[in-house]
Amino acid sequence: MDHLVVDTNVLVAFFLESDEFHVQAQSYISGLESGDFTFHLSMLVVVEVISTIGRRAQRDKLARIARASQSLTDWEQDGKLVLYPLDRNRMHNAMYVAERHFLRGADSVIAALADELDMPLRTFDKNILAAFQPASV
Repeated sequence: MDHLVVDTNVLVAFFLESDEFHVQAQSYISGLESGDFTFHLSMLVVVEVISTIGRRAQRDKLARIARASQSLTDWEQDGKLVLYPLDRNRMHNAMYVAERHFLRGADSVIAALADELDMPLRTFDKNILAAFQPASV
């Protein structure tokens, strides 16, 4: 089983079929559901997933948000997904990552979690891929 820190855009791409990375995201979720992967997420990612779906969904916004929220809850309850709070120590680590890699705020929080846990980061974000070596698609 592989343990991965996963960026918001991977989950959003799965829940929104119109996303350009939807097919790639499906393979990650298939791995999660089959037990090949365990996802490790900052709690900030959960908020970003729900807010992004609400902004980007063209139709059935509330149904899509409910589906995403329920899936995230189910995966956590099944032990397939582990959530991490943004506490003071993680805040300082994220600030260091932001300073060192010139990433945006939320991206720094996610990258810092990958650093802290010594796990690969999966993302579709070109800026993170260019600036943060442990990140890959």
